[in-house]
Amino acid sequence: MFDFSLLQANTDNPAMMSVVYAMLFSFLLSIVVAFTYEKTSRDLFVPGNFVQAMILGSMAAATVMLAIGDSLARGLGMIGALAIIHFRTNLRDPRNIIFMFASLAIGISCGVHGYNIAFIGTVAFCTVAFLLKWTPFSTAGHHHVNVLRFKLETENVVSEQQALQLLSQYCKRIQHWRSDYETNAEGVLKTAYNYRVVFKKKGDEVDFLRALKNVESIEKIDLSTRSEPEAL
Repeated sequence: MFDFSLLQANTDNPAMMSVVYAMLFSFLLSIVVAFTYEKTSRDLFVPGNFVQAMILGSMAAATVMLAIGDSLARGLGMIGALAIIHFRTNLRDPRNIIFMFASLAIGISCGVHGYNIAFIGTVAFCTVAFLLKWTPFSTAGHHHVNVLRFKLETENVVSEQQALQLLSQYCKRIQHWRSDYETNAEGVLKTAYNYRVVFKKKGDEVDFLRALKNVESIEKIDLSTRSEPEAL
């Protein structure tokens, strides 16, 4: 590896070549992080603005660190200036936050002329990101969460137990959401059950619904499916 020790003098006014190296390295390494994000993301559509933000954010962080240098006054002034700016963009996916933080960390490392740290950190981060793609952690927490609703006579204990047995047989995650009570025109008290469930394997939904329909006095079965982080 090229020895960058001659460029690691962190002064208040760094040389032009030192600034060029810092910006160039932050740009190249952030591209590697952005490429890793695009290849390992599970999102159907990778937002182009987010990829650009990682690259530009790294260069902006390097610029800030170069401008501050060893000056305490500059650092305090920069904190005051950034405190005025309010960033209202929300990153709901924690993984996206980590990638953005990694890009900023690269820019900070290059800004303080820690090129070896930036390079090794980028290689380690991207390697682990690719390795995690092929592990069970890649799909953990991204299951199809199903909302199950059905009605049953309140005093029909046998049918209720049969329904619970079917839930235990076909589902690996079961969360009792709520139960609503109502009386029909005949004066029979009905209980509307609401569950959030995650099935053990794909295709169990069909067998489960077929078996649930055979339970005595059960009615108005509704199963809606949506893909979301598992919260059970």
